[in-house]
Amino acid sequence: MRFSWLFELQQMSSLELLLLTLFLVVAFFIAGFILDSVLQKDGFGPYWNGVIAISGVAAGLSIRTSFFDSRSVYDPAFTLAIVMGTLVLLLMILSALRNRFA
Repeated sequence: MRFSWLFELQQMSSLELLLLTLFLVVAFFIAGFILDSVLQKDGFGPYWNGVIAISGVAAGLSIRTSFFDSRSVYDPAFTLAIVMGTLVLLLMILSALRNRFA
């Protein structure tokens, strides 16, 4: 099944959805502040760094499930490498564009 996560999301109770939402919001802000402290003046601020981080992670997971066979074997190191590589590449491209046109 390609969208099995959507079925699992629909089967969650309201408390589980609340906890998932709370986790995503906290992860969003933590990622934003960590990236803001790492990138400093090359960053976009905590809020936009969080948006970029969550977008990069989602894109990395989408690339992993779309282009690589995810049913054959679960490889957490490979998944983490794809996710972090996508995130770093997205941040590098956006920082370079910001410095180029600002």
